[in-house]
Amino acid sequence: MKKVAVIVVTYNGSKWVNRCFGSLRDPEFPVKVIAVDNGSSDGTPEQISEAFGEVQLVRTQKNLGFGQANNLGIRLALAGGADYVFLLNQDAWVEKGTLSKLVETAEKHPDYGIVSPVHLTGPGDKPDRQFLVYSSEEKCPGLISDLLSGRQLREVYSTSFVNAAAWLVSKACLEKTGGFDPVFFMYGEDDDYLNRVFYRGLKVGIVPGIYIHHDREERKSSISQVAYLKKYLLKTQTVTLVNPNLPAAPGRYMGKLLMQIFRHLIFLRVRYLAASLSVWQILWKKRKSFRDSKNAKLTGKSFLFLQPEAGVSAKEGLLK
Repeated sequence: MKKVAVIVVTYNGSKWVNRCFGSLRDPEFPVKVIAVDNGSSDGTPEQISEAFGEVQLVRTQKNLGFGQANNLGIRLALAGGADYVFLLNQDAWVEKGTLSKLVETAEKHPDYGIVSPVHLTGPGDKPDRQFLVYSSEEKCPGLISDLLSGRQLREVYSTSFVNAAAWLVSKACLEKTGGFDPVFFMYGEDDDYLNRVFYRGLKVGIVPGIYIHHDREERKSSISQVAYLKKYLLKTQTVTLVNPNLPAAPGRYMGKLLMQIFRHLIFLRVRYLAASLSVWQILWKKRKSFRDSKNAKLTGKSFLFLQPEAGVSAKEGLLK
């Protein structure tokens, strides 16, 4: 049996602890579970320790962000001899048989670096809203049409994107692609990682007939429209600037954003103008970091062994 390590990054996620970690207890398919807590203040790590003593708990003492915390867990998983790493969101849980089927599929299709199940809402009564976008004919040819027509389903469907709420990543993929880029604190790190997976010649797939539940459907955003636009624009621009599959011409992409700013100014789109100007300033200040990030990807840099993870003691489970 292949060795699988599950990594769950937690941050003030006590409400999901029992469902998330409880779903990973399967005597028919035992896995190593690593929880990386990003400095929770709501008792999440204590709850994990008390209810799930088998989980290796790592406390970072501060919020490293989604990607860096996962990198920490990936390092520990690989050091422990994992053949596959399953990244699972703290607000998600797996149905029985999902992990074993993912591994079975990955073993049959080694050209896929990442495979993911079907993502349902928390109640499980319908697909996750964003997953419907990821599984569209444009992004995942054949999946929806095969389901609707009743045709024989394939074992795996190639897709251009599926979010990192439930990724089974092969050791070979991690060795080729490395870890998450620290230029992304939260949001955009999965887009960037998949760009790098494709750059390394591997595929990403969705496996039908197996499921996770992602409990995010009813959550409402409390940020303003300008803040939301800023977050979205910053993510998309950064992902573009560091994408190894695109020409190394950051000036072209910065120029497009500048033209957008002028259009917003001419048509008095105040909210879009405010968000675009703010993002432009951030991109300009960080332009060297983005250039270094892209060069690192082109030369095959791992990102797994960058600070702050160098201070992690696997034995103590603490970031010093």
